[in-house]
Amino acid sequence: MISSSLSAISAAWSYLVGTGAAAQAGDRLPLSMDKLFDVLQHADVETFEYVLSMHADMDLTQCNDEGETLLHVAAADGNREAIEALLRTGKLDVDVRATRAGTSAPASTDVTPLILAIKGGHRDAVLALIEAGANINAVTSQQYSVLMLAVCLNKPDVVDLLLKKGAWVDNVEPPEFTLLSAAARYSSDRVMNALIAANVGVNATDGEGNSPLMVAARYGTKKMITALVQAGAKVNATNYAGDTALLIGAAHGRERAVHALIAAHAAVNVANLAGDTALILASRFDRNAAIQALPKPHDYDSACVWDALAADMRLRPQRIVGALICTHADIHAANHEGENGVMAAARVGNTQVAVRLIQAGADIHATDNLGRTAVEYAAAHGHVALAAQLHDLMEQTEPVAPVGIA
Repeated sequence: MISSSLSAISAAWSYLVGTGAAAQAGDRLPLSMDKLFDVLQHADVETFEYVLSMHADMDLTQCNDEGETLLHVAAADGNREAIEALLRTGKLDVDVRATRAGTSAPASTDVTPLILAIKGGHRDAVLALIEAGANINAVTSQQYSVLMLAVCLNKPDVVDLLLKKGAWVDNVEPPEFTLLSAAARYSSDRVMNALIAANVGVNATDGEGNSPLMVAARYGTKKMITALVQAGAKVNATNYAGDTALLIGAAHGRERAVHALIAAHAAVNVANLAGDTALILASRFDRNAAIQALPKPHDYDSACVWDALAADMRLRPQRIVGALICTHADIHAANHEGENGVMAAARVGNTQVAVRLIQAGADIHATDNLGRTAVEYAAAHGHVALAAQLHDLMEQTEPVAPVGIA
């Protein structure tokens, strides 16, 4: 123990004033606040604690050039031992907020040590702060709870800890998100499952009426969708635009989501407020735009991945439409403007989907409310080859007779 203390003394002296002089127990080391920040970040904890003990009269609420206290820096680095050492001095509020450099004004209502520890995913640092009394239910100026922050940043270990320590799951959240919706969009299956196990409302909606299941259909995984359904999510609930989770998944080319929702008995022929069904939306999915939105490759390996993703994206609308047809989706359905699935496919130049629908019995002669056929849709949007192909098919087929007319 004595040897360890002498080692800390020697290390502190060497760090602060160099190796040219010998250190003695009880010597008061020359110290500035900037140097103390350096010790915190670059020396070991024992050395840091010794320096703190030798300068018990120092004002530890002073900030660095970023407006952060020593406790902020220790939390951001995930340095649990330094956090505990600083809090033992009794000179720092565990919820101290950062200030604008050179002033006493808060830099941001978000910047507490706990927030910084959460952002870094430092579970042990978060635990040390909570055990020291940090407000586990603090809300930021943007109305994010610390739990919401951990969810949005996909910090599963921290989410588990916050839930275990009793973080509120019914806290006021931003109007665009609920906890489960945030998990579906930004986080992982593990975070989703932890929130469901904590009885977070699976049918709570955001400012646009979207449920977590709808958000998962757009952004999440098949496992998320399955977990939400098993937890009681309403499969056929609609948002303020009349969209169900299936409609959202189909509109965004989310093949696995569509399959998961079909398996959960989603209604395949329901239409939104515009009159679009899942089949129409899937037919209108612009695969070329989706491919262009893929992250650009930067080396050979990423180029190979990009090629595989692009190839999958090209076939995805055809597979989704095929799955819907097999589930008895209405191939003749049209929206409020009279646009059906064949026209929707013609609009975006999706030849395979248009042909698949025609083969299934869709009427290529059908017209919208303005009297336009799928051929005209294709031509109007620059898909000349598809327009010619559809024209040839029109020449080879007869119009489908209306239901009830022999």
